[in-house]
Amino acid sequence: MRTILSRRVISGILLVQVLLTHAALAQTIAVEAGEYNINLAYQNAGLDVESSALKMDAQVLYTEQNNHQDLFASVGLAAFAGDRGIRPGIGIRLIAADPLDYYLSAIAPGVTLNYRPAVPGLRLETSLHYAGENLTFSQAKSVFILTANLDYEVSGDFLIRFGYRNIKTEQTNGISVDFDRGAYAGLLWSF
Repeated sequence: MRTILSRRVISGILLVQVLLTHAALAQTIAVEAGEYNINLAYQNAGLDVESSALKMDAQVLYTEQNNHQDLFASVGLAAFAGDRGIRPGIGIRLIAADPLDYYLSAIAPGVTLNYRPAVPGLRLETSLHYAGENLTFSQAKSVFILTANLDYEVSGDFLIRFGYRNIKTEQTNGISVDFDRGAYAGLLWSF
């Protein structure tokens, strides 16, 4: 019941986000694939991350590890400082996951760092989110998310991405699981 409610809340937030920001900002869609996963991602900031102080994004991650087929959905909002080079940001992620043997939902605060080096078309983004026992619900005790992405602009609207993701969860019964861990590659399209 709680997982269904969490999915509906995340779906509603994503729909409102798309409707309210479509005309104002560029939209970006990403498809990322790793050895055991595929991730569909959306963000309202365009390929030029320096153009916006706010970034809203959403993802649906399908992973198959430990003989389980799992889904992980999240919606995030981050606010950035600065307008050139290194841009630190703070944010929050709403998470709903449906692994095979337990349910997970959480509100995870975190930090993000965008870096655009002097190399044209290159950018780096890394983020860290954590939800402890007071911010997790259902059958989860904690959630840890670490991502690092290196993007390179192939043309005006397309980028290629190489990244690393580690999502670690702890259940209320004390069992820790790497929900997803590993490298991936992806394509991004801005419209």
